[in-house]
Amino acid sequence: VYLLGEILLKKGFHVEITDQSEIIPLDIDNFDDINTKIIKGADVVLFSSNSFNWGNTKAVMAAIKKYRPEIKTVVGGIHATMMDKYIAFLSIADVIIRGEGEKVLPQVIEALEEKSYSALKRIKGITYLDESGNIVRNEDSDPLTDEEYNLFNSFSPFEKLPPMIYDAIPCETSRGCLYNCIFCGVGIHRAWKTLTTENLYKKIKETAETVRTKTNNGFLTLTDDCFTANKSRMLDTLRYISELPYRPDLILEGRLNEIQSPEIMDAIKNNNIKRFLVGIECGYDEGLKRVRKGYRTEQIENYLQKAKEAGISEKLYCSFIICLPWETVDNCIETIKFAAKLVEKYGVRSNISTWSIIPSELWARRSEFGIQLDNNFFDDPGWFVKYRNREFFRVTHPLIGDKENDKMAKIFAMYYKRGIKLMDNYLKQSDSPLI
Repeated sequence: VYLLGEILLKKGFHVEITDQSEIIPLDIDNFDDINTKIIKGADVVLFSSNSFNWGNTKAVMAAIKKYRPEIKTVVGGIHATMMDKYIAFLSIADVIIRGEGEKVLPQVIEALEEKSYSALKRIKGITYLDESGNIVRNEDSDPLTDEEYNLFNSFSPFEKLPPMIYDAIPCETSRGCLYNCIFCGVGIHRAWKTLTTENLYKKIKETAETVRTKTNNGFLTLTDDCFTANKSRMLDTLRYISELPYRPDLILEGRLNEIQSPEIMDAIKNNNIKRFLVGIECGYDEGLKRVRKGYRTEQIENYLQKAKEAGISEKLYCSFIICLPWETVDNCIETIKFAAKLVEKYGVRSNISTWSIIPSELWARRSEFGIQLDNNFFDDPGWFVKYRNREFFRVTHPLIGDKENDKMAKIFAMYYKRGIKLMDNYLKQSDSPLI
């Protein structure tokens, strides 16, 4: 929202950016509250939505359409991209932006300002309601070119961020992922574009300064999905950060096989890296194959042995997923035991999460696994919290019932007593599912 807000400001529009911290106490059933905290006299209200906040976004948009139908509503983000036809059917959004918004959003605002449906017809990558209320889905927009990506993303957009609310500031220096994991909701697979070296340095320097002046704990999070894909680029970036006057603490992510060179391990060791997340996902070879991770468990251990010898184990944060839709309790236990083994043998940190059914390839294939859900599943603002309820958990994880949950909970508790905490959100209550 900050990036797109700044792009609109540069185009000459009057824009007010509402930080999420300002609307946490919002009463979505009270339109006066919505009017005061969100609308604020606007002609067009823009929303960015993921699957976890979609329920609240939908409720607010519906209230605006009910009480102030003259106000135009526009929604984008990963959830809107993947659910555009369903959202259009609800008649609460005038325009839905699919995919990247940097180039499309100003065109949409100009068309709405002119009240021109003919202008909307010419904009790629949008779904909208025409003058008769019919759903129109224009052709997909072209991905931003490298040049366009650099044009729109060569600065840190957080100048207006409220101070001392957050612990970390994100910094995106590339976009897309060269891989294609089956569970992933990232919109751009098997493609990657990056900032030029000059723009990368500029953006990191600006972000580091924002981290210094506006965060509580001083973390800079590099949000690139493929930060480790290019060795020389990674080394240049870490070297540049290490030479900044203010050296922020770093949170990064990448792939184990791409950080194996001695030069990269030295760079990791000598930087203020507090967490280097490496996605492993499964603790058994068949699972790794099904998620398309490209590893075997033996390779993972070999990689981590080298990391241990290089003295960077404590910086590595190995993430795992259990309760994938095909997994039995025995599959899950294999992953749990493997994650614990990595902690004990190699000194890394391991964290296990349960699979969440977000729009992805697995959502598209959900009926193959006996999951009977429609798009309106995400309309409930509390859908994710309901994972605490075992009956609800079974709906999205058909092979994991009460007996299976109890068996896994005992194993987690056993490791917990040994000082190995494998779930940041582990619940000790025996009547709660693993979430």
